Amino acid sequence: MTSAENALLITLADLTRCCCANENYFAWLSSHTGKLRAKVANYLALAAEVFEHQARAQRGQFDELNARDQLADILMESEPLTVEALQATVAQCIRENRFEQEAA
Repeated sequence: MTSAENALLITLADLTRCCCANENYFAWLSSHTGKLRAKVANYLALAAEVFEHQARAQRGQFDELNARDQLADILMESEPLTVEALQATVAQCIRENRFEQEAA
């Protein structure tokens, strides 16, 4: 397994854990299962893939755990997002969880 595949699996597992731990998870699941046609796992996998794609070039520059937690909160508080909306949401989560740069 490559390091990119490993990172994707870790992100998928952690994002799924964050979503399942969210207090809105069961309400979200019952509300949107019809729209997703029981493809909740595919939706979370897509979110993890979008996250990994954007995170790869910025690794070490932001708090990945907090960004994934924030993404999970947003996913569980919204309608299922389009790919474009997922990309924008992930970018926002990464941006908001950037480590502060030390002044030189």
